[in-house]
Amino acid sequence: MPKPAMLFLLVAVCFLACKRDQSIRIRFQLSDATFEQLKGKKLYLFHEKSRLLKDSLVVVTPESSFLVAADTNTLAETYSIKAQDTAYFNGNKIPILRPLAYHDLHRKNRINSFFYAEQGMNQLLLFNSIRDTPEGKQPLSVRFGNQQHIARSIGPQNDVVQKGIFLHYTDTALQTAERSKTISDNIRIIQQYPYAIALLEQLYVYKTNFRKADLQQQLQYFNKDVQKTTLFKQLNRFLLLYSSTYERAYPEGLELENAAGLSQRIGDPNAKMNLLVFWAWWCGPCRQEIPDLKRLYKAYNASGLAVTSISIDTNKAKWQEALDAEKMDWDQLIVSEATLSELQNYFDISAIPKLYLFDAQHRLLGKFTGYGDVNAANLKRLLDTLQSNTKGILSR
Repeated sequence: MPKPAMLFLLVAVCFLACKRDQSIRIRFQLSDATFEQLKGKKLYLFHEKSRLLKDSLVVVTPESSFLVAADTNTLAETYSIKAQDTAYFNGNKIPILRPLAYHDLHRKNRINSFFYAEQGMNQLLLFNSIRDTPEGKQPLSVRFGNQQHIARSIGPQNDVVQKGIFLHYTDTALQTAERSKTISDNIRIIQQYPYAIALLEQLYVYKTNFRKADLQQQLQYFNKDVQKTTLFKQLNRFLLLYSSTYERAYPEGLELENAAGLSQRIGDPNAKMNLLVFWAWWCGPCRQEIPDLKRLYKAYNASGLAVTSISIDTNKAKWQEALDAEKMDWDQLIVSEATLSELQNYFDISAIPKLYLFDAQHRLLGKFTGYGDVNAANLKRLLDTLQSNTKGILSR
């Protein structure tokens, strides 16, 4: 074989091998009763953070697998496998997607449905423990035909979660000795599990409960693979901005995609007040809140209120469906994975609906989490000051 051809073949083989290395195979086996229940039906693989469907298959044999792309930017991500199933509500048969479960290795009688997809992970032993019937729920056996043990390790990332390993956060006002003990305890845990994405995720959620130096100290004990991830970089970016501005700063200059598919800055630079509303199409309280927002917008828009709704869901088709159904008259924007990461450096939007009201100089006037009468009344009080100020100016 000519040398150039041999070289091409070697490069091709290397490329294919590298491509295989960049995939994670999620192998699973269904319990006997679950296989009989689901044979010929579909299973779906969902990415938990984005809630996006990643793959599906028809159940033909008790053992099968999904393949997902490995990403060094995330290292390990959570997924769930859901089955096409039915439930009964007030005598009516309803199609549902039911998460399949597996037994916790470390905590007896506990079952889980989410798992980390990681390189070299062991087979999942999955089951559905109930069947819905018109007469009520009936238990299903969780026996596996090859006598597999139903509690087993999936992989190192999952073991950390199943062991119930948690870091602790501190009150930043605590005296040095008390804070130091908490940080020292956390560091010992991270040193034991330096590869654990779950621990990094905990630090990210509670980042504002640490002093800057305390957070920096803990981060340095994660291994190099974790330090390459996007989440680790986000935490470092948060430290750069640190957090006298967190939950207070306006996202100046940040652009998101609007309903027409174009990039648009957040809010109206000429408004006397900007109300930013974080929501998602699948969020029930968010949808309940929309009629109240319509009333507020109608009452205060002429006085200088601008409203911008920002969907944190990345399913654009469902978002567009929600916009068509809700018919909101103000700016509608949606995040991408990159812009969501950027927004999380400004705001804690782990719970929605979440509203932030800023004045004309982009100073925070108020923030509101959840849907309810108290939040609505407090927001209205702040907006009344806008209306009274406008009337005062007009009367001069």
